[in-house]
Amino acid sequence: MLSHADNQLLTSVQGPAPLGAMLRRNWIPVLRSEALEADGAPIRVKACGQTAVAFRATDGRVGVLEEACAHRCASLMLGRNEGNGLRCIFHGWKVDVDGNLVDIPTEPDPERAERIRSRVKSVRYPVHEAGGLVWVYFGEGAPPPFQQFEFTVLDASHRDIRMAIVPCNWLQTMEAILDSAHLGFLHSSSVAQSRDAPSQKNADYWLQNPVPRLQVKPAPYGLREAALRDTPEGRVNARIREVVFPWHVILPGEPQCERQHIITVPIDDASCLQVIVTYNPYRPMTREEIDTLWFDTHPDANNIAQGIPGRETNWDQDREAMKQGHYSGLTKRHVFCEDFAVLESMGPIVDRTKEHLMQVDLTISTVRRELLRALKSGAPPAWEQAGAGIDFSRLRSWALVVDSDDDWKQISAFADDDT
Repeated sequence: MLSHADNQLLTSVQGPAPLGAMLRRNWIPVLRSEALEADGAPIRVKACGQTAVAFRATDGRVGVLEEACAHRCASLMLGRNEGNGLRCIFHGWKVDVDGNLVDIPTEPDPERAERIRSRVKSVRYPVHEAGGLVWVYFGEGAPPPFQQFEFTVLDASHRDIRMAIVPCNWLQTMEAILDSAHLGFLHSSSVAQSRDAPSQKNADYWLQNPVPRLQVKPAPYGLREAALRDTPEGRVNARIREVVFPWHVILPGEPQCERQHIITVPIDDASCLQVIVTYNPYRPMTREEIDTLWFDTHPDANNIAQGIPGRETNWDQDREAMKQGHYSGLTKRHVFCEDFAVLESMGPIVDRTKEHLMQVDLTISTVRRELLRALKSGAPPAWEQAGAGIDFSRLRSWALVVDSDDDWKQISAFADDDT
């Protein structure tokens, strides 16, 4: 269990919170690229307590600006997106994607208008588009080099991106992704409804043997985890995943099959954005495959968590269905929706002083320990510097059958081919 002080350190991102400052030093995915239309409506984004307005200009470039207009602080969410700039509807001041004032119609004197343009600039945040996502740097100073993950270098036809806004703290949401032991319990019935989904191709192993043996191996960028289960043939099913600090988790996939890369970003202390990228390194994904993946989720890919029942109806849990064999009673719900219900049930920020962790929580406790070490050291975490020399585009997770527990350690995290 954690102390109250450590729990706050790991969950608070707003204002001067050390965690927020550390996370803002990373490139943060805030939107699907498809959500922004050239000359379309601007979109408010918020990450790690920082709010801004994103828009796509006429020429296709993306700007992410402070929401308040530099003139009288009216919201640029109301702005007219036209002619490669965002024009405030209050007095017509227009700003481009770089934060430059390009038109001040309320100042008829050209020389005075030029002086204003030379000294006044809207706060503009660095932007990078890659992998079908808009990434923003909210930190101080120059941004670090962008990390190209495998899904960011693939053609768009090879990936599908969904987002979910979850009404609870980022850490408990990420810890659900890190938790291998809940798969064969919470999701046992919903998995049976989606047998063709790529993440469940070897689901029989963890449905028949839900409690894994966990091994965790440090890596320069974070850690590698293996969830090990005995197979009926006397071998070992090893689900190996990669955790890239502070918030990337690459879920295991079988050879020649899809992977999922999940990024959990704090919005504020009590809500978070979960970015779920499903990608196939070998071939384009079909519409049928994608539809199978996302059964019983909201069709808006920008927030698949919309419309999920909440605490007031006990998440519409069906006790009669439970009597008939449905494990969670959250019928007709995708596995992620089951996660969202359980996470919300913990409260916005779970009180970790009341927990009693076990061996099956090894990965969760390891991640907490490393994050706390980084936050308390007073120096940039080691993974920030180590990441500069790593080709993350070759980082790949695995779901394999091996001969013994330790065999997975011989499998490289970086591979050009997993045949």
